[in-house]
Amino acid sequence: MYKIKGWYPVRDQMSGCSFNIVLTQEWKDAVSQSGLNQEKIDNLIHNMGADILKNHGYGNIETDPKFWLRVKWGEWGCEHISVPGNACGLDIDTSYGFGVYEGEVSLSPHNVDSINQASMILTLFLKIADVLESEVWQRKDEQQ
Repeated sequence: MYKIKGWYPVRDQMSGCSFNIVLTQEWKDAVSQSGLNQEKIDNLIHNMGADILKNHGYGNIETDPKFWLRVKWGEWGCEHISVPGNACGLDIDTSYGFGVYEGEVSLSPHNVDSINQASMILTLFLKIADVLESEVWQRKDEQQ
């Protein structure tokens, strides 16, 4: 459903912790059949965001975690992910590149400068991937 490409963190270097997440057609199909939507993603961030931030060194956050962690939901699911930093995150990229084939898209980085930023992005993405994969498994199980 997805591939993580180019992960090789380099400490203390601009964009030293960037990577791409390639989303396949199987991922897009899972999103289209999913019960996930923007409201549910916002609820996930509201419920888990403070722990994600705390576990990545952001201590006590007084405001709703949605102001620090953002996921924009669309046709490909998480089409934008941002975390604390200088405009740090991943955005949907429909151009073909390294490891991205026809019918696929990638979430491409901007300003991912620290392992903590990369880890927060991966934490959010992988939590969503777990939900989608669970739904796919459940649908297959119900069809048997």
